[in-house]
Amino acid sequence: MAFFLGLDFGTSGARACVIDENGAIVHESRFAYTQPEEPAPPEWREALLSLLQHLPTELAAQLNAICVDATSATVLLCDTALRPVFPVLTYYDSRAAAEAAELQKLAPPDHVVCTPTSGLAKFLWLTRHVNLSETAYFMHQADWLAALLTGTGGISDYHNALKTGYDTEHMQWPAWLMDLPHAHLLPQVVAPGTAIATISPEIAQH
Repeated sequence: MAFFLGLDFGTSGARACVIDENGAIVHESRFAYTQPEEPAPPEWREALLSLLQHLPTELAAQLNAICVDATSATVLLCDTALRPVFPVLTYYDSRAAAEAAELQKLAPPDHVVCTPTSGLAKFLWLTRHVNLSETAYFMHQADWLAALLTGTGGISDYHNALKTGYDTEHMQWPAWLMDLPHAHLLPQVVAPGTAIATISPEIAQH
């Protein structure tokens, strides 16, 4: 029997759900954030490890795949060791109003990135206000959590990258976007459900 683990990171906490190969739910657990009004990667990491540690041993030993879901347009900058170099900008953070106005002149009309809460507006704001000397990755919340599982950063899927401007019709970052400063920090994008890597030995112990 094959089993599959889904991890859902929301606004107030995180959940784990294991299904079997027939789609039947065989395990569920939850982790409530202590301060949901102040999203913080250390607590996301704690939630991730806690949910893994509470998996029944027999299910954990037979997991075929893990998938992570999180709030879209919650983003952060990280170094090569996946350590955040600046506080998280949440999906509802609207400080990038000036950047959104600039994007209205660059992006196609009515594009999803032309709002202060878009991932790309936040990307511009971050790259203008943060010392980038130690920065290796611009990551969406789900990207970072998946990277903790594998140790491999810089990978996203197009559901997460959509609000950062990824072109799902042509399956690439558009040329106008790649001309932006620091575009090299943007992730490689794959289709949702693509196998990225095996989990790291450290995570396997959990």
